[in-house]
Amino acid sequence: MPEIKSRRTTPPRIRFIRLAMGVLSWVAPGLAVAWLYRLWFFAPRFPEPAREARYRQSARQELLEHDPGPVSVSVWGEGPAVLLIHGWSGRGMQLGAMVAPLVDRGYRVITFDAPGHGRSPGRGTNAFMVRDIVLRLAQRYGAFHCIVGHSFGALCTVMALARGVPATRVVTIGSPTQLPWLLDRFFRYLRVPDAVVTGFQRRAEREFGADVWQQASADHLAQQLSVPALIIHDRDDREVACHQSEILARAWSGSRLLITEGLGHRRILRDPGVITAISDFVTAQEPPDPLPITDTKS
Repeated sequence: MPEIKSRRTTPPRIRFIRLAMGVLSWVAPGLAVAWLYRLWFFAPRFPEPAREARYRQSARQELLEHDPGPVSVSVWGEGPAVLLIHGWSGRGMQLGAMVAPLVDRGYRVITFDAPGHGRSPGRGTNAFMVRDIVLRLAQRYGAFHCIVGHSFGALCTVMALARGVPATRVVTIGSPTQLPWLLDRFFRYLRVPDAVVTGFQRRAEREFGADVWQQASADHLAQQLSVPALIIHDRDDREVACHQSEILARAWSGSRLLITEGLGHRRILRDPGVITAISDFVTAQEPPDPLPITDTKS
């Protein structure tokens, strides 16, 4: 479930994929579908920057045994549990700037690297795998006081809540909301022929069920949730359009939408104002009243 950056020039690798996908769709459509399917679930790994290495040094490192392989888990502090879930091709430490403020307020903070990400083995993952890991973590650590999910991790958070993971409150950041929107963007970016798109959709339905589009769409799932939520998105996010969180907020009764500007898709995770807003939401005796979407620009 890759995130697509907006670029002025198309990378050579993408130009090659577009050309090859067009040719394969004519001479070997089954192979084109299999390749596209693999591309969708493959998560490139990126080097861990120095700041994330520093966050990791202060954590207790644990392993969660899980199929298809162990999951790297990091824990800080003691007290009610707050779970941080990273996005596609990310690492748990990308949310590390939130750790100290939450630990200082008396919380135990937990994060993990999804399969095929960070220090967890594998070549890729999917939202259902991550959802099930969250279920396993809830069994190990108990009910979460709060779950904070970024991007793809926010979608997985909603899926886990709908599956029964207990949490007192939730924060989503830069969340994609509708799986069809994500896929359509991916297909258009790679200029995938319609026949290959249809083959991809049929394969996904065979593997995950005919209702996969509802199972992995946060706006559909949020309609059954009552847990208070703070939904954060930056207006200048070039990877996940801000309107995705607006749709999620409308579907989620009792949610509050906070829109920022100038922070993009990842810098928002380190912004002091955003971290303070999250910490205040986590620690509030009563979550703040929902705000109308038109009143949340900041």
